[in-house]
Amino acid sequence: PLVPPDPGSGAVLYAEKCEPCHGPTGRGDGSQSANLPNPPPSIGTPELARQSRPVDWYNVITQGNLQKMMPGFSGSLDDRQRWDVTAYVYSLSLSVDEIEQGRAIYTEECAACHGANGEGRGEGAPDWTQPARLAQLSAAEMSDVILKGRGNMPAYQGKLDESQVWAAAAFIRSMTFAAP
Repeated sequence: PLVPPDPGSGAVLYAEKCEPCHGPTGRGDGSQSANLPNPPPSIGTPELARQSRPVDWYNVITQGNLQKMMPGFSGSLDDRQRWDVTAYVYSLSLSVDEIEQGRAIYTEECAACHGANGEGRGEGAPDWTQPARLAQLSAAEMSDVILKGRGNMPAYQGKLDESQVWAAAAFIRSMTFAAP
């Protein structure tokens, strides 16, 4: 995305275009889901969302997946709208408590090098204010870097537990979205 996607705008589009199949919380239980030959994936679950890259979901929203009866929306949604829907879909798998826990961890452990807003102040720290950077990474990939470290970044394995690592990744992902 060229600008931070807006999950709020994406929610309106999701309700119209996606909810009939994927359901209000992305669990694959929409009003039309029973009419499909295969159930829609549970895109609103953390288990699926953590393994997915935003750019991949954007591509499915754009091109569709006809084998699974998913239409593409390149003709009815512009580029910005498709990114907004992608951001909203990710928000379905995140809780406010998880984001706040991640914010506290980020502030304490990460902000000194990565910057308060993800601008990458430390040597070799990436600039997360560019939405395209994190669109290429899944939460699982971010969590792996948090646990094992990379370059100048220390490993947090043994310092943060699994829920804290997921919370940090969730907060970092939320930093790429437009402010509510």
